[in-house]
Amino acid sequence: MPIITRSRQSSICGAVAQSLVLAAFACAPLAGEVDPPVRRPSAGLLVAGAAKLDITPVPGFSLGGHSIDAGTGLGTWLRLYARTIYFEDAQGTPLVLVACELWAMPSGLADRVAELVQTDPALQHIGREDLLIAATHTHHSPANFSSNLFYNRFAGSHGGFDPILHEFLAHRIAASIALAHKKRRPASVAWRQTFVDGLARNRSFEPFLANAEAQAVLQQNRQLGLQPCPEFAVPPAGHNPDPERCRAVYPQVGLLSAVDSRGQLIADAAFVAVHPTVMPNDINLYHSDLFGVAANRAEQHFDTTSGPVVAIFNGAEGDISPAWLRHDVGETLRLGDKLADAIISAHTTQPRELGSRIDNRMRRVAVAGVTTSSGKTSDRPLPGKGQLGGAEDHRTVWHRRGYHEGVRARRERYPGQGHKQPALPVPLVALGVPKNSLPRQAPVAVHHLGNLVLAGIPGEATTVLGMRLRRQISRVHPTKQVALVGLANEYLAYFTTPQEYALQHYEGASMMFGPHVAEVLLRSVYALATPGFTFPSQAPYRFIHHPGPRRHGALRHGPSQRKRRRTHQRILDVFASKIAALTLDFHARAPQWSLTVTDDPMIPEPFLEQLVDGVWTIHPQNSRGWVVTLQRARPRTWSWRAEWFGQPPPPGQWRVRVKTGPTSKVTVAFTVDRDFQPTTLHIEPEV
Repeated sequence: MPIITRSRQSSICGAVAQSLVLAAFACAPLAGEVDPPVRRPSAGLLVAGAAKLDITPVPGFSLGGHSIDAGTGLGTWLRLYARTIYFEDAQGTPLVLVACELWAMPSGLADRVAELVQTDPALQHIGREDLLIAATHTHHSPANFSSNLFYNRFAGSHGGFDPILHEFLAHRIAASIALAHKKRRPASVAWRQTFVDGLARNRSFEPFLANAEAQAVLQQNRQLGLQPCPEFAVPPAGHNPDPERCRAVYPQVGLLSAVDSRGQLIADAAFVAVHPTVMPNDINLYHSDLFGVAANRAEQHFDTTSGPVVAIFNGAEGDISPAWLRHDVGETLRLGDKLADAIISAHTTQPRELGSRIDNRMRRVAVAGVTTSSGKTSDRPLPGKGQLGGAEDHRTVWHRRGYHEGVRARRERYPGQGHKQPALPVPLVALGVPKNSLPRQAPVAVHHLGNLVLAGIPGEATTVLGMRLRRQISRVHPTKQVALVGLANEYLAYFTTPQEYALQHYEGASMMFGPHVAEVLLRSVYALATPGFTFPSQAPYRFIHHPGPRRHGALRHGPSQRKRRRTHQRILDVFASKIAALTLDFHARAPQWSLTVTDDPMIPEPFLEQLVDGVWTIHPQNSRGWVVTLQRARPRTWSWRAEWFGQPPPPGQWRVRVKTGPTSKVTVAFTVDRDFQPTTLHIEPEV
């Protein structure tokens, strides 16, 4: 499937044909089914495997997460990956953990991955309930792949659903699962826990204080040694400056480690609660933000011949921001390295052996029109006025127009929504946010791996609600470790406590089905954790999703010269440099969408290499040094620029190799000495 057409005439004809196709299938649903798993004879012991695959798409998609304030992906800094860890116990029951560097994990994408996995004869023992697929929540991944109308319309600056992007992501994630399964080998698993200070702060402090547990959380974190926010770290005007915000967090970093029989690390699954949103929203690059920095650095630290994978899973981070001082690459690296240090140092703590028995439980839970002990959830989604204004430390343009936190209605405007003030007059909300624009049910999961319980939550829970969810599981399993995985299997925005919802700050205003959904989550997690619950594995798992109108978001003819200049100037501002140490301009064939998964990147990937003892060796900071941007898109050839914003390479013989597909291109070797000056490089013919 070529991304751009081969001539102006064919471009026009293709556009007409595409319009007819989109008109015919504008509202076609995503439907399918996942067969019950066919369990197979087991090896009689625990096995584990891990893999990661690049899921960075082609340029042109709106970035997901910042809505109308989002930029456009015109290149890449830290590439996006799907990181997968495969477990299988002695009875043959699998558990697959997947951390995708995406802004969300819609249920339609997770269901499609499960369907694709079973097309592999070697993976038909994996059922839908065996998969825990989550997003890290980077706001610099593409939008336009959700399986519901609401987020395809509002997650990015350009609305619409791109079925090609959806299939690309589904095939890549499924391929990462197949590769992790292929790499499985006998293993043991252990749990470690540490904490990290200075990584995060509570961005919604007033609602946090409304909870009965608030003071106990602050006191516990004081005893743990967490420091208050420094005076110079106070965020923009309007944000509560209380230094206790840096103690109103869940600072624990949980680490699930799988090690093979030789003591080699297979994988780490790290569980942490913080929004990975340090970089500014208006920089036009795909990247994985601070989680990508942390995962890449930890993988480099543990690098062995076995190629370990470090997958970071987000938790109850609904009201938790990174403790950034400013939005730039320096802060992203600083906070990412802080998290990486915590993951690395956790390996020096005493491990807790977990055992190996796996038990997977998942069910789709109704969230709309559900009667609870405290009231009935809303029958339709309703965005609140505070949602349009943005979070307290990241205002949108609408905040100056009265769309800010704390705006409440005098009476209940819609059943089940409490005193939420609608973002727009109710008739306009009904038009822009139809009743079925969001799923009315969502998957909730509880997975046991020995003495560890993982709870998959379909959205972003706040700190205190996360405590209450963990407490529900501990009521049933008081001796087990508990970790929450947020943004898992579906995305239904925020989940707050009723006390937080009542104040209608950003998080409460973004709770789409009203305050009583929190009780639905609590009782669902409790039911799934209770012994005796069984998933109906003998029936196919059928799914149907309505993503809304189609729109192809991949870049076809740009970017314009003006947009290239603005993008480059913003990169210079954010990377705190007015000139790159190395600049490489080159051409490559126009990328091709392909559902046959290979190692070929959709955006060229450069490697800075040094000649060491006759062998070209990749620079250890390679992944964090390069920025690649599209300069021009022609029918057959695209022009790119790669710029090195890392530290100047040390003295020696160097070259740059660029992977552009099945082939690589290399520059001529050049010498770096102590007086090295910024250099523009050229590409030799393909090799």
